[in-house]
Amino acid sequence: MSKPRAIIELLATQFSGEFEQTIQRSEKLRQLWHRLRRKLDADLASHCQLQNLRDGMLIIACDSTAWATRLRYQIPTLLEAMHHIMGHEGIHDIQIRVQPVSQKTQQQSARATLSSHGAHCLKQCADTISDPALRQALEQLAKRQCNSGES
Repeated sequence: MSKPRAIIELLATQFSGEFEQTIQRSEKLRQLWHRLRRKLDADLASHCQLQNLRDGMLIIACDSTAWATRLRYQIPTLLEAMHHIMGHEGIHDIQIRVQPVSQKTQQQSARATLSSHGAHCLKQCADTISDPALRQALEQLAKRQCNSGES
């Protein structure tokens, strides 16, 4: 049995064009955030999430104003780290947003649900994929909707 792979790895080998660019951008942002998180203390990092990188502006969301304030004090350190990571052509500013996480959102993120339409789309996509590992992964995702008892 082969080692499990992340679905993003499987998708990246199957698509091209705009979808491929989106996957690559997502992966670059994930790697960038991983490197930046190491510059923050663990408590602060756990309350922040990279949202976007646009026109040299890094956008980070915090789940409360208190964590956002603590992060604002770290902006010079993060900008210096960004210059080491990306050079001077990278990020010139950091914007911090406050996005409180409601209890309902936290509970929903614990177990994602899939609509019957979503399951049907995944199944149709799986039927067109030649890579057996990706096909199997998509079929398993589609089956989750059936197993959750929703219609």
